Amino acid sequence: MGFFKIDPVEEATIPCETCGTPTRMTGTKRCDGCWEVEHRLAAYLRTGPKARALVRKQLAESVRPKKARRPS
Repeated sequence: MGFFKIDPVEEATIPCETCGTPTRMTGTKRCDGCWEVEHRLAAYLRTGPKARALVRKQLAESVRPKKARRPS
């Protein structure tokens, strides 16, 4: 039996219009993560105050400056 090399097919990518991550989703122009958030966030927020509180907390944490680590 002989072995042969199969060259992987490189698919074209574009930057996600939201975050810039390369994506193969040229129709939506969104990476998987951004598409999921953009299409599911509204329904999640309607589930109640706990959902809204969680999103507020995560947003606040994402804009808070990260603390520098102390050398060990």
